[in-house]
Amino acid sequence: MTLPTVSSMPGNLVSFEVTQEDPGTLLLETQAGEPVATHIVTRGGDRLFEPIAAIPAGTSLVLTYAVCPGAQSSQVGRYAFTTSEPDTVELQAAKLDLIERGVAFTDNPEQASAFVRLRYSSPDFRGTAQHLVRHTATVDGHPVGITETNGLVIHVPTQCRLNVDGFTVGMCGDLASVPPGVHTVEVQSHVLGRETDPVAVQLSIETQCPGEVDRACDTDSDLLSDATGTATLAASNEHAAGTVPEPSNAGAEQKAVSGCALRSAARNEAHVALPLGLLLGLAGLLRRRRVSRGGR
Repeated sequence: MTLPTVSSMPGNLVSFEVTQEDPGTLLLETQAGEPVATHIVTRGGDRLFEPIAAIPAGTSLVLTYAVCPGAQSSQVGRYAFTTSEPDTVELQAAKLDLIERGVAFTDNPEQASAFVRLRYSSPDFRGTAQHLVRHTATVDGHPVGITETNGLVIHVPTQCRLNVDGFTVGMCGDLASVPPGVHTVEVQSHVLGRETDPVAVQLSIETQCPGEVDRACDTDSDLLSDATGTATLAASNEHAAGTVPEPSNAGAEQKAVSGCALRSAARNEAHVALPLGLLLGLAGLLRRRRVSRGGR
């Protein structure tokens, strides 16, 4: 059983995806304990658990389901929600936009990590079918996770250590690192119960480790291509700069800046180093003159 993350859904669109052949306990009741007539139907290639008739708006409901179907355990879970006014599912063209691009942990080469963060705009135009829409994202065909943090966000990392090469996967099966360079991110959405899927959206991105960022700054902006092949400008440097979660080993300084910001910082350090060198040279000259006078 796949549970939604929403707390409300239209009374005529109450539906839950059944992922097991034998889901075990499945029961839909009102908050007062009155059972609701339900059935499991197959529509659009999906198995769905839903009420036989639409449920009036403002009804508080509880779905009871088996936590581990097929196991000897009788543990059940409960999902509470309310129904809203009947509505329709209206689809729009999905979008994939750049949020930020940069490098984290620049002071520690062993932890330096380039990253690109994208925001996916769902084809669910009215927002009434959030519980019915499933999204699948890939980077060059490799699955990557989508998190619901201020929208649907895709994080594409590149570990810059020399001993990390190619595509690597984390312990939980998520994409842990992609090689530096240009990649294609694709997101496909599916509306449960529909025979056809919305058109997938693609975006070309590039991750760059600290040694590569100067070449990217030779132009005023980064150029990305959308699914139609037309050129779109990436976010400005101000938008590309951001923060990242604290590293696991405490004490390691973290930074997340855009590639061009890295180059700018290096220039600033060079500007500071020049006058400091002049001052040290003058100080040495004055010391030599004092010694020479003392010898006379």
